[in-house]
Amino acid sequence: MGLTIQYQGRLTNTANVSRIRAELKSLANSLNWTFQEWNDDWSKPCNAQLAVVDGKKRITGHFSLKGGTLVIDKHNEAIPLLFDKKGHLRSPVNILNAQTDSAQRPVSVTLGNTVSDNAIWMLGLLKYMKKNYIPNLVVADNADFWTAPDRGRLEQLLPPGNTSARRCTADQIASKLETMFKVMQN
Repeated sequence: MGLTIQYQGRLTNTANVSRIRAELKSLANSLNWTFQEWNDDWSKPCNAQLAVVDGKKRITGHFSLKGGTLVIDKHNEAIPLLFDKKGHLRSPVNILNAQTDSAQRPVSVTLGNTVSDNAIWMLGLLKYMKKNYIPNLVVADNADFWTAPDRGRLEQLLPPGNTSARRCTADQIASKLETMFKVMQN
């Protein structure tokens, strides 16, 4: 069972996207994750769609998103922290599958087949984002770590030998990120 995290919200100031991208890149480098930068032109309409081109399915059009995606490893989905021109968190998957405005649909990502340090880091990152950039961020996860961090439940879900996440909570990681990114800004 992996940890599925759903999140949605809106930036208080879209001018912060550049800073967020820099922070995500720094985090990815420090954790040996892959970071993919998105810097689409917000003046172009969002018109991305799946189409058949030369007999193959391809994405055509424009997503009109800025931010980035984090890839923890090949066993985990890419984690999108992408924003439209109004500052809404968006997912390319939601845009491609949208029958309604995808800004109203939460971004959803599943991390691995077991709860790991990476999931705790992701929740810590979201707590940091809520405190600093997206105060209306709403997060839900299938283990209730966001709303009720239960050390005992965490112990049960972590694989044997996985001790570093046992030493940190998502709140502690959010504090570490706060310190790390403040140093980066100075």
